[in-house]
Amino acid sequence: MTGGWHASPPARPETAKLENHTAVWSCLTRAGAMQNGAEEDWNAVSFVARSPYRLQVLRQLADRPSMPWGIAARTGIAASHVSRTLGQLVRRGLARSLTKESRYRFYEITPHGRTVLRVAEQESSR
Repeated sequence: MTGGWHASPPARPETAKLENHTAVWSCLTRAGAMQNGAEEDWNAVSFVARSPYRLQVLRQLADRPSMPWGIAARTGIAASHVSRTLGQLVRRGLARSLTKESRYRFYEITPHGRTVLRVAEQESSR
């Protein structure tokens, strides 16, 4: 896919799958959160949607900045899984650290992460 978020979806025969794709495309377009390019952004949505841990951690960060142990306590996910997941999300630009400390680090969701979360939740609920 090229052309970024503002390109129209390719013309194809209408099917239920295409309608779902078009609805998600519209959501991404309305969000206006083009960061890398359409293919990379769709990869980010797929990356988040494939993992219940990633979805839960991003949901927690969407509510408020948090430390890994706080996310672990609220979700019941092991702290080691939360820390690993946060590292993955940071590397993909979906979350960021607010502090430089290696311990007691606070994380928050990025604007791009918020858009990806919204679309991933929409897709996972279908």
